This record gives sequence, structure tokens and C-alpha cells, in this order.
Amino acid sequence: MRITDDKRKYDIVGVLGDNVCLAILSRMTNPMSVNDVSDAFDIPLSTAYKYITALRNAGLIVVKECVVRDTGSKYNVFESAVKAVLITFGKKGGVEVDLILNADVTEKFMRYWRGLGGV
Repeated sequence: MRITDDKRKYDIVGVLGDNVCLAILSRMTNPMSVNDVSDAFDIPLSTAYKYITALRNAGLIVVKECVVRDTGSKYNVFESAVKAVLITFGKKGGVEVDLILNADVTEKFMRYWRGLGGV
């Protein structure tokens, strides 16, 4: 899926340029909650939320499920929306970003992307 909006392209490239975001995304082959991310990377919950928000806003992860505890509180479990991200630099300074979507999350991703105003 080719990303045509310049802001979205640079958002994706920026998120992938952050080592922690990249590490979290690479671990999202298995679904993870924010608590899982916090524990796996030994970071505070607030920091884990920041990274998850950045990845989600870039369209690189999606909510796999919303879990409701017996107490009634809820939390989201996230998974990667992409199998690969291809970034190509053009001869005239342009940047092309192509996302290769995970087949099992493609429909969720498309709904989320349309909600963000993506193509």
C-alpha cells in the first residue's frame, strides 16, 4: 500500500527512526498490551503509552482486541499492521513509503487508516 500523503510518510519514517518504537514494532508479531510493552522494555507505563500512541497514529499497529476485566476495566491488545515497510529515496529528494500489510489485520488497518483520512 503506497502512502501518498507527505505528512503521513514523514510520520512513519519518524516513528521508525526511533529505536524504541522500532524495537516495539518488531516485537508486535505477537500481540502486546501497553503493560506488556512496559514490562518487556522496562519502561514506565506513561512512556509505553507514548510509544504505542506514536505507532498507532502512524498506522503501524492496530488494536487486536479490547479485553474487559472482571472489574469492568478495559485494556487494548495491539498487533503489527505491517509485515514490512519499504522506504525509497528518489533522485529528486522525494521519499516513497510502501506498507506491506499483514493479511490478518488488513481490514482493521483499512478502517483505522480511513478514519485518519488516509488514502
